[in-house]
Amino acid sequence: MFSNGIEHYLLNGNGQNNFPYMKDKFLRNVINQGDDFYLVTSKDYDRDIDILHSSCKNFNPSLKREIEPNGINVYDSIITDVDSNNDKTGLIKIIMKVGEFIYIDTVDIQLGFSGHGEDEHVKCSIDKYYMAYGFNWPYFTYGTKLNV
Repeated sequence: MFSNGIEHYLLNGNGQNNFPYMKDKFLRNVINQGDDFYLVTSKDYDRDIDILHSSCKNFNPSLKREIEPNGINVYDSIITDVDSNNDKTGLIKIIMKVGEFIYIDTVDIQLGFSGHGEDEHVKCSIDKYYMAYGFNWPYFTYGTKLNV
């Protein structure tokens, strides 16, 4: 696949499940920025979701969520507002569903590298996921809180 052993250089001969900073956490999502990756991780039972950096073990923003098995889905993520001169700036935006709630989180990358505890989690929007089904052959009814 890769020439000149690049795959060996990237993963040091190991798969992503052996990434040393992840320890025993599961990879939920990967966000690429330049030559680096941000890894969204958590355990099956976990107090929070950790965002790790592929080459800097000091980067570790946490999002408090109280995770249970099969209770989290990370749908999408993006990095915005990046300074063209510095690839360690910008905002990570993540949309996920935990239990019945949908979270849209914003994390400041630069604060994540400076080690300000949980200050890097700059914004969170929470929405409850409501829906109802009705089935009476041959009719099917589905509704959400927006009555769609």
